[in-house]
Amino acid sequence: MSNSLRTFACAALVMAASSMPAMSENRGVTYHWYEDAAHNPSTWAEYFQQHAQIELGPERRLPNGVSWRLQTDRVSRLAYPRLTWMPDRKRMLVANRLLDGAHGAELLVESELQGSRERSNETAVALTGKPFTSATGPVLKQWNVDLTYVGKRLMSVQTSAIENIGASHPPTYLRGLTFDLQAETIVELGRCPGRPPDIYAGPFRYGELLDLCDPARYRDFIALVRQIDLRNGPRRVGQPAKDRPEGCLDWPDQPLFREDQEYVVYLTFTGLAVQAAGGDCPVEPTPGNPVIVPYRKLMPFMQPGSWRDELLSLD
Repeated sequence: MSNSLRTFACAALVMAASSMPAMSENRGVTYHWYEDAAHNPSTWAEYFQQHAQIELGPERRLPNGVSWRLQTDRVSRLAYPRLTWMPDRKRMLVANRLLDGAHGAELLVESELQGSRERSNETAVALTGKPFTSATGPVLKQWNVDLTYVGKRLMSVQTSAIENIGASHPPTYLRGLTFDLQAETIVELGRCPGRPPDIYAGPFRYGELLDLCDPARYRDFIALVRQIDLRNGPRRVGQPAKDRPEGCLDWPDQPLFREDQEYVVYLTFTGLAVQAAGGDCPVEPTPGNPVIVPYRKLMPFMQPGSWRDELLSLD
C-alpha cells in the first residue's frame, strides 16, 4: 500500500480539480483525492461512463427553480446530483459534465479503497493468520449528499461519508465543492503560499471569492463566523464523544470556530456555509454547523469579480 493510501485510509476526504483541501486526524475531516486514485481529473468522467450503473432518484427543485435529482451507482451506492433543468441549457450541460467527473472520482476512490482493503487483509493474514477487517461490500457509505446552490455561474455540492472497515470508530469524510460553470473547474479551499505541507487548518483561499492568506484578515473572518455562531445560542459543553447527542460540542478553552480549526466551505442561497470539520461534530450538517455567513456580511472579505457579483445579487 502506498504512503498516500495509508494516510487516506486513516484520515479523510474532500475533492477538487484545481485547489485542494485539507487532511486531519480528527473525526469528520476533509481529504485529498488528487493524492490517490483520483489524481488525474481527465480520467474522472470517462471512468464514470465506463463503470457506473445508475439508478435515478426523484426530482427536486431549488429556490430559484433549478431542478435536479440524485444518480446512484447500484454497486457502490455512491450518489451524486445531476441537473434536470435550468434556464441556460448550455450551462446545464457543462454542470452535468463536471458532476459526471466528480461522481467518477468518487467511484475511483471507492475502487482504490477496495483494493487497499484487500491488500491489507492479505498482509494481515500472512502476518497474523487473521484479516485486518471482516467488513465486506462498499468501503464508503454516504451519509449526506446535497446540491446546496446553483446560479448563473456557480454551483456547490456538500457530501459526507463513513468508511466501512468494521471499526467501532471508523474514519468519516466531509467535503464541499464549488463548480465554476464558466471556467469549467471544480474548486475547494486552497492552501496559502508558504504554509507547511502537513498543516491544513488556518488561512486559506477559496476560488475567486476569498483570499484569507493575510493572518489579520483571516483572524477577522473567523471572528465574524464566531460572532454569527454565538447568536445561535450556547453549545453543549464537556460531554464525552460517545454520549454526544446530535450537534457539536464547544469547549470553553477551545471554541468550535477558531483560527486553528479545519473547515469546509460551500455556497448556499442565503450565504457562505462554513462547516467545522473537527472531531467535536458529526460529519453531516447539524444545527449550528455549518454557520451561514450572509453574503452582505461577507462583502468586506470578497475579492472583486463575477463570483462576488453573482452572490451579492442574491440579497
